[in-house]
Amino acid sequence: MKVWARRVSLLGVLFLGACQSATVPDTGLENTFEPKFSREKVANASLITKPEASKILNHIWAERENLGLCEFSFNAEQAKQWSKVYPVAENEYLAQVLCFNGAYQGSFEFARVDASNDTIAVEPLSFTLAGFPSYDPETQILSNGYKFRGIGDCLELTEHRWVGNDLMLLTSKLHEELEGSCKIFQGGESYVIQADQVGYAKIGMTLGELKGLMGKDASFEESTLGAIEGKGIEVSQYGEVLYQIGFEDKFGLYDEAQFSDSDKIALIQVSNRTFKTQDGIGPGTPLKDAIAAYGKATLGINVEDESREYITFEQGLSDDVLFRSNQWALDGEAGVYEGEAKLEPYRSTTLFKSQAAIGSITILPPRN
Repeated sequence: MKVWARRVSLLGVLFLGACQSATVPDTGLENTFEPKFSREKVANASLITKPEASKILNHIWAERENLGLCEFSFNAEQAKQWSKVYPVAENEYLAQVLCFNGAYQGSFEFARVDASNDTIAVEPLSFTLAGFPSYDPETQILSNGYKFRGIGDCLELTEHRWVGNDLMLLTSKLHEELEGSCKIFQGGESYVIQADQVGYAKIGMTLGELKGLMGKDASFEESTLGAIEGKGIEVSQYGEVLYQIGFEDKFGLYDEAQFSDSDKIALIQVSNRTFKTQDGIGPGTPLKDAIAAYGKATLGINVEDESREYITFEQGLSDDVLFRSNQWALDGEAGVYEGEAKLEPYRSTTLFKSQAAIGSITILPPRN
């Protein structure tokens, strides 16, 4: 039996348990995750002074080219005015660097800064934003509004949470000032999630066929899909990670996995918020919005599957499309598991935190 088939079987146990034991109301709760340190601790220990911020930013600008920040375009004068440094832990900071201002919003890149020693250590994040980002040290959430065009009739509103040493997608949704005003900005067929396809990548397609469709601007790098899945390939375009793909007969392999253009795609997993289904549902979509599109949701955790949390809906694309929650941005899980459910190996609930959302979507081959 192929590894991906075993994985589907394991998830089937999770979903079955979820359907059988869910009894709590289908509603949301106030978010219960706790920040890593309180506002008082931030004020007393981690607030950064203007001289400290200037020292960090001056170091970043001096080393910008070596760090690979703002390689496409950089306006030093604008950067000095609009770049910011936020505390994320004691002597650790998140640097928000403005690369340049466009006609109506800025283009930003980010870096983690360790100032615990005499030498400032800067680690660029593979994360960019256009818009008006703002970070709240108490909740550790970076909020942003991105205008698709100057009049602001369609906005992308996102939240990313600082988790350990990186920013993780919490929620993402489009806001229309007028009904239908976001329709022309949906990204086209190259950003659509279907039952057997994500963008140009399709189950059963060879790696060589995908490379031909993607063109010379795409890159294909080996990456880890997960502890069970093994090694696969991360597909990027113009420096942005689009999705990851796994191949038939290669699951569970790490160092031994070798890929060729003849390998057939047997898994696609996407966490890029730009990708949506025809119903407008994708990574970052708040669970309440997904329920409006696909019906009642049940969240389930299988402790034997790395405690990953998946979501099943009354309706959806197909049984081979798996929705994972944004649990990695919520300190454990998006669902609220009460009573004995907290101790069960296969837990399920229909109760969820207010910032519960879809974290990623995985496409598998049809089950025979």
